[in-house]
Amino acid sequence: MDDVYIARQISNNSYLYDIERIEVLRGPQGTLYGRNTSGGAIKIITRKPGDEFEAEFEAGVGSYESYELKARVNMPVSDNVALNVSAFTAQRDEGFQENVTLGTEPFDAGSSGVRAALRATPNDKVDIVITAEFATQEDTGITGSNALGPNPDNSFE
Repeated sequence: MDDVYIARQISNNSYLYDIERIEVLRGPQGTLYGRNTSGGAIKIITRKPGDEFEAEFEAGVGSYESYELKARVNMPVSDNVALNVSAFTAQRDEGFQENVTLGTEPFDAGSSGVRAALRATPNDKVDIVITAEFATQEDTGITGSNALGPNPDNSFE
């Protein structure tokens, strides 16, 4: 993401927001991107601050008491400095299964995050972008089987 290598598969669970583009690079990419790229690489590029004021807001609702909110503001601070702030929250307040062993609802999940990027272009040859991101994810996890329940073959009664 933004030329920073993410070494773990946990990145598969990342919530993608405020993305400029995604590049799928085929074949071995070891020369450009180093190890673990023998099958290719997926490059995610986030939106950089621009020189015009922009504001976006998006909301959605769904089944299982789920909702999603996304917002982004891009604002020029001066002629050569701009700031882009984006945030999201996605919640599912009701799981769609029940773990009868633990008495929990798996897949009752939520995540939220914020990303800020500051861009300075003191001249035509220098472009400095500083990005900070914080994200959190809460999930009740994946259930196992209920060997002592009325139907031991069905772990999601």
